[in-house]
Amino acid sequence: MAVVLTSCAPPEPEVAAESAPTPAPTPSATVVPPVSAFDLECDDLVQPELMTAVWGESLQTHETRPLSVAPSNLIDASVLHDGALSCSWALEGEGESALTLVALPQAEAAWSVAADTLVAAPYGYARAPLADGAVVGCDDSISWWGLACVWNATLDDVWIFVGARFLPESEATVPSPRDNPDTSRKPLEPTTEGSLVGAIVDNALTMLAGAPRAEVPRPTQTAPDCAELFSSPSGVSLLDGREPRGGRVEFSGDSLSRTNQYLGGAMGFVSAERLGYVECHLPDSASQLAVSVAAAPEADWIFEQPGYHFPSPAEHIGSVTVSCAEYSCLAFAVVDGTVLTAETSSGEVGVDIARDAAAEAVAAMVDSRTVTG
Repeated sequence: MAVVLTSCAPPEPEVAAESAPTPAPTPSATVVPPVSAFDLECDDLVQPELMTAVWGESLQTHETRPLSVAPSNLIDASVLHDGALSCSWALEGEGESALTLVALPQAEAAWSVAADTLVAAPYGYARAPLADGAVVGCDDSISWWGLACVWNATLDDVWIFVGARFLPESEATVPSPRDNPDTSRKPLEPTTEGSLVGAIVDNALTMLAGAPRAEVPRPTQTAPDCAELFSSPSGVSLLDGREPRGGRVEFSGDSLSRTNQYLGGAMGFVSAERLGYVECHLPDSASQLAVSVAAAPEADWIFEQPGYHFPSPAEHIGSVTVSCAEYSCLAFAVVDGTVLTAETSSGEVGVDIARDAAAEAVAAMVDSRTVTG
């Protein structure tokens, strides 16, 4: 969920469309809001005195990042459907979070892959003696964040991500000399023993591992594969000989390179794999624009969440909702609780072409789920 699209003036549609300033489809009768596996609230996890030790004051509960149905953002949001507990706090009067915490259950294998990847190039995180294992990386290249550090740690079957900003200098050491001969900057050396943020991580992990667990409702079926998503006549026409790339979402070390480690890490790929999400890419051709699509079973819960955002103004084209903003267009529809979504780039081809390509891709998937399915 790295980028939230902002609005732009809508182009004149080539097909009949009605304005939809706040699109939010009616959820299916079986929609179930996300349930955290942990019988805890966010404020149970971090003691005020630990916050004060780091930031000089107790932090205030803060809204987490907006939820979106853009393919990559939908994958990030899947942790909420997978029993994760997601929390955010901010300094009083600040718009940006100072502390973000995401805890995922049943994640032993995934944690091991993530940790081994993060300590190797190009990340170079440091291992820390905490709980059953931890890795930490720090950075000061984003001036308005000050010193920022990211912890990933585990205890029993819990994987916790903690991102902290506006930190005191004691949380990392600046190498001396700082600059390499090629003028690049050497990475900071994070504090691994006696870290104040590490104490927050350790305390939260202890509580999470010992907390009662709730049953997490997960999809009983996976999404169709890429070929099935475009198996209708309209889907075959849209492909125009192109071979869809991708398929079932799978978590691996490569997943980390597709995510911003300072904005939430790669847990979304773990959950999307477990929930049966499918992600496909249709390459461009002489007559067709490249499109990224995703299918998420039983994901219509997202439209009922307070943090859900869709760029506006938007329009309905049949069962498809579409909007363009900045340099891309986003379209989606829902079939039997499965969210079908597509995103295109408008930077080189223009808004009209990008909008139509995104809407046509979703319409073809809808046809494949209803006409042939």
